[in-house]
Amino acid sequence: MEATHSYFLWVSDSWGRWYKGVQTTYSLNLEYLFLLLYNAATGVHYTQLPAFLSSLVGLLQGLGIFLSLVFLVGLVYFHLRHEQLHHEHEHEMHGKAHAHGHKGDDADYDESPAGAARWEHVMTLMTEAHPSSWRGAIVEADILLSELLRDLRLPGSTIGEQLKATSRSQFTTLDLAWEAHKVRNEIAHAGSAYSLSGREADRAIDLYRQGFEEFEYI
Repeated sequence: MEATHSYFLWVSDSWGRWYKGVQTTYSLNLEYLFLLLYNAATGVHYTQLPAFLSSLVGLLQGLGIFLSLVFLVGLVYFHLRHEQLHHEHEHEMHGKAHAHGHKGDDADYDESPAGAARWEHVMTLMTEAHPSSWRGAIVEADILLSELLRDLRLPGSTIGEQLKATSRSQFTTLDLAWEAHKVRNEIAHAGSAYSLSGREADRAIDLYRQGFEEFEYI
């Protein structure tokens, strides 16, 4: 350790009397520390240290500073690269869902979203004033959800397994998809005995819609 600079300051005792004191700050001198260790190990005073060893100490200090800077730059680079890959992955998932279903030659190319046709059928069923049609619309919307999850290449053989395989960072409307899918499951288990109001049907279809629009699927 070596003193780097000193400055005066006023301090008071318990009786309120003021005195001028000196405050000295210290910093770690690696070269001096090395010389002390060398002196303790060899018995040779640091003033008798060969010139080349003194130069070596200075070189090691410079090398340490350089390596520290390289390490810091590396940390910043890997952090930024991780963020970039994360955003690219999300963009790729959205792109796969939007582009799926475009097959054939240029003459047959369809620029409409992959789920547009089935969603139109869902909306047609919802215009009918029959609970059975509303139940059918929800079932059709759930099939469309299954196709979306398949196009996103999520693992799992069921919608439930596929929804569990993703996260809100990749599927921001994930909770809405879960809620809509649960309504479909209740309809599937109860069948025509399930009492479905128009308001509940509209709510379920709107949940599906928000999920599909996130991926530009309809």
